[in-house]
Amino acid sequence: MMNLTFNARRMWQFAQTRVLESRRTMLMRLAMMTIVTCIMFIIVCYSQYPTSIPNADYLEYDCAWANLLVVIMVVLFCFGSISASLVFENMKRKESRISTLMVPATQIEKYAAGVLVYVVGILVLFCCSVFVADMVRLLIMPHLVVNPETVCMEPLYKLFSYDFNNDDTYLIVGNVTVLCWSLRVFLVVESFFVLGSAVWPKNSFIKTACALAAIGFVYSVLIGSFGSMVSEYMNNGKSGYYYGGKLDETALSHLFYILFTVMIVINYVVTYFRFKESEVIQRW
Repeated sequence: MMNLTFNARRMWQFAQTRVLESRRTMLMRLAMMTIVTCIMFIIVCYSQYPTSIPNADYLEYDCAWANLLVVIMVVLFCFGSISASLVFENMKRKESRISTLMVPATQIEKYAAGVLVYVVGILVLFCCSVFVADMVRLLIMPHLVVNPETVCMEPLYKLFSYDFNNDDTYLIVGNVTVLCWSLRVFLVVESFFVLGSAVWPKNSFIKTACALAAIGFVYSVLIGSFGSMVSEYMNNGKSGYYYGGKLDETALSHLFYILFTVMIVINYVVTYFRFKESEVIQRW
């Protein structure tokens, strides 16, 4: 009789099994993600560096940082969504579905293993891809730019230690803020694709993307209505966040943070129960 409580060791073993069984496919996806990131980095820098004005300000920081952050957001959304839609790809065919259900592990362990490999794992691999692409950019661009000594080329990790008090760096500061918000939105979108993978094991990405278009419209209406009500409530002076007739940005940020967190938790809980419904074989 197998212990039906959650066992981290069993979960980790099942995650390793999933990685080993599809290691070639995963390596191809990783290579594709890295190549696409490298190409986009080089294209952005090639178009950015020649048009930059070589002066003292530009010698202080990399003028391509702002656009590179946009590339990072786009690539993360694309490949992160695709990876999330593959969490239950082993449930596509009858044979693989039976094989998965026959594994001596509880459903919560199988579910956690899938999330660990395709949701958490993709973030780690994406960071590695960005690092490799950034190094390739720094190696190639000096040979493609005219007068490379007049253009500052710095690795992306220095962005987080740079002092952005200069007014000329407002674009980078704005993109860093957008990047933080994009990560929150990405986690919400990713949770929807995980849910879609449980609902539609076949062609999950396409079906979920279509469903998200409709759901996104509904959520935008609800969020817009909720935001209007909150803003009206704040502007009527019923809250300490009232200031100058506008909703305090910190309060609004906290409200959206709570909303996003609730949406993510709901999606993952619903996904688990949807996956648990497939437990039609009991070997223990």
